[in-house]
Amino acid sequence: EWRQETPPTAEALIGLVFGGLRAWSQSPDWRGSGFTRAAMELAWAPGHPAREAAAAQKTAVERALRDGLSNAGRADARGLAQALALLIEGAMVLRLIHGDGTWFDTAESAALTLARRSSSGADG
Repeated sequence: EWRQETPPTAEALIGLVFGGLRAWSQSPDWRGSGFTRAAMELAWAPGHPAREAAAAQKTAVERALRDGLSNAGRADARGLAQALALLIEGAMVLRLIHGDGTWFDTAESAALTLARRSSSGADG
């Protein structure tokens, strides 16, 4: 759903993404990303079609993040999109493991810190 909007800033995009994840995870039957679960279950089977589908889906999410960040004027869109993908994936997995939605808050806070730091030109 966040891809339907064109947020004007990286911070706005981050808010939309993590807000959407929070809302999605409130469903009583939420089980996280089926693509992630399939890839983990099939970790022993490189090249399995389900793992290839998972990789394609995760690449598409990262590309959509990169495009959204580029549209928001971010020169560092590629690197920031990779960091966001990592934070999104980690938050979903830990939310599923612990049953605690505050993982999205923690990941969003980290994402906002990265976005602000990289936009100010600070090195990591």
